[in-house]
Amino acid sequence: TLFSGKQWYQRRVRGEQTVISTLIAIISTFFDCFNVPVFWPILVMYFFILFFLTMKRQIKHMIKYRYLPFTHGKTKYKDTNKEQPMTEPPESASETPLNPETLIPM
Repeated sequence: TLFSGKQWYQRRVRGEQTVISTLIAIISTFFDCFNVPVFWPILVMYFFILFFLTMKRQIKHMIKYRYLPFTHGKTKYKDTNKEQPMTEPPESASETPLNPETLIPM
């Protein structure tokens, strides 16, 4: 049946839980008993602790695969064949393959 045990819980939509928890939070702001003073440095520390605990796996993955989120653009290569003038243009691109030895990173 639809409402028997675990099946009903699994069919529940996550959006429904989000709406219910948001409504409870909004309604609780109207009562003075929930107006608890918070020392802001403790709140900031709590935020950073939660952030690092939740991001630890993602940061390890980024370090493992050498992901750099902040780079200075694409890697530019210097062409060493620039000094040598070409006598005649190549007939097709397949006849002159790109030689990786001639490209030097700047």
